[in-house]
Amino acid sequence: MNKEKHSDSYYLKMALAEAKKGRYTTSPNPAVGCVIVRNNKILGMGFHHCAGQPHAEVMALRAANYEVEGATCYVTLEPCSHYGRTPPCAQALIDAKVKKVVIGSTDPNPKVAGKGIKMLLDAHIDVVKATGKLNKECLKLNRAFFKSITTNRPFTILKYGMSLDGKVALSSNESKWITNDQCRADVQRLRLWSDAVITSYKTVLSDNPKLNVRLEDLPIKLLTGLDTTLIKQPIKVILDSKATLLPNKQLSDLDPFAIFTTGENYIVVGSNDVAKSNDGAKAEKAPTSKKKKKAKAEDACSCCSKAQLDEVAPAEPKKASASASASTSSKSTSSKSVSSGGKKSAKSSDVTQEASASASTSTGAKIRARKSTSKSTSAISKSASSGASAGAKAKVKVADKKAKELVLDTNKSLSCGVEDEVYAQPSWKIDESKVVARGVDFVVEKWSDRVFIVVVPFALGSDHKPHASISAALDFLGSKDIRVAMVEAGSSLGSAFLEQGLIDECYCYMSPMILGLEAKSAFAIHEPAKLCNALKFKKCKVKTFKSNFGLILSDPIRGEQSLKR
Repeated sequence: MNKEKHSDSYYLKMALAEAKKGRYTTSPNPAVGCVIVRNNKILGMGFHHCAGQPHAEVMALRAANYEVEGATCYVTLEPCSHYGRTPPCAQALIDAKVKKVVIGSTDPNPKVAGKGIKMLLDAHIDVVKATGKLNKECLKLNRAFFKSITTNRPFTILKYGMSLDGKVALSSNESKWITNDQCRADVQRLRLWSDAVITSYKTVLSDNPKLNVRLEDLPIKLLTGLDTTLIKQPIKVILDSKATLLPNKQLSDLDPFAIFTTGENYIVVGSNDVAKSNDGAKAEKAPTSKKKKKAKAEDACSCCSKAQLDEVAPAEPKKASASASASTSSKSTSSKSVSSGGKKSAKSSDVTQEASASASTSTGAKIRARKSTSKSTSAISKSASSGASAGAKAKVKVADKKAKELVLDTNKSLSCGVEDEVYAQPSWKIDESKVVARGVDFVVEKWSDRVFIVVVPFALGSDHKPHASISAALDFLGSKDIRVAMVEAGSSLGSAFLEQGLIDECYCYMSPMILGLEAKSAFAIHEPAKLCNALKFKKCKVKTFKSNFGLILSDPIRGEQSLKR
């Protein structure tokens, strides 16, 4: 027993407990804890509180008055080796003359990535890396940071509150409340963890939410020891492809909605002009952007500095074309699609969707329309306006033998041009006087201190219609060092994220009630051709909330992946 008490694992567990104290306040930095021990006596311990404040190692050194020569340092993450807002912690440990450093997990941040360990070894300090369960726990604590820092996209979670039969609301839209108070308190915890909350314009219209963290509704246990002065409200991101919330393109259009009264709000809209606008910006800023980029690489700490946006862009997408007859036939379809925007449907997409996670980086969709007779044109129009089922293929076949095929390549983004009336969409016109940031596939306009417009390309959704690119929206969030993004909306938005493989974890809060066939389903995912192709989650954890329960699903896999694993 005494041997376990004074073992490396014992003190590293203590450091992990310290690290968890800062997990809701450190973003965009990782949560880190540190304990310094000599002759089985704890000299100092500490954790990183928030970005800009001292790191865990320095907090522990201060607690020990820097009198740690010959001691062992237990830290949950590899000490940093670079200058950011604070000096490198590896050097601080070297200067303090510690004898040994036990590390819970290495840091994949390119600015560290083994360099901290090398500094310690070069200074003749023993380094031990944790393995097994403790290593996994340290990795899990900072999984969002690791995913974000290596992919430049946030760790994305999806939340549902549903009945036992998987329904999120009655057909009348009544949904308050399906789950109990304890479930809703845990949702507040997820918002506290999140740097951004993503929703759809339909949720804004129907529920008029604020989507902020309500401290009074957080679990009491969580509030114990939490420094509420360091809490930051998540930014809100509203997917609104056609700018439905801005019919007059005026800030006053947003006055009726509570979500815009607090915090930072980003409305994501679709446009044909993103690539063209960014090409022009790239040409103008090319002489200076390279120097700026070099300076940032040398001076900035990615875990401690503010986000830096790349001033580069892809080549201008090629405009797709279609025959005049097919274009004419689709006008009524486009009109119906726009006019139905205010109605909820589990089978229709209420937000941006794409064919795949990689679709956002594509620069155009291939549309091949062959000449057809007036009879075949009528057949195509009838097929399109009646609406193919949610699982219909992109390849539309007309019964008439003379009719030709309209083929959509759903692996490409769709850029709707003047000639592209088959899927013509209202396109946002970028106001260069308001532009404050650019990325490869997005442009940001500032309308006020609280309202920003994020302009992204159109991309084909699983309904084979163009929507503002979800992937581009995630690229934008990554550029802002958003580590965790939480999706809270209707079934169409959540399902779009799931089908495109953009969800890292799914939280399903379930109540033991049954709402019936007519109630609205939580998921609007197409049926797979075979059971082995179904979307699955590799890991599932169950948590109880008195009479309700929650499923924490992670590692989503689809199709043959499940068989291979």
